[in-house]
Amino acid sequence: EPCPCDSGKKYKHCHGR
Repeated sequence: EPCPCDSGKKYKHCHGR
């Protein structure tokens, strides 16, 4: 699943931060 990095709040891990 493509993580919503645009609104990545829960998926901070997508940003790698």
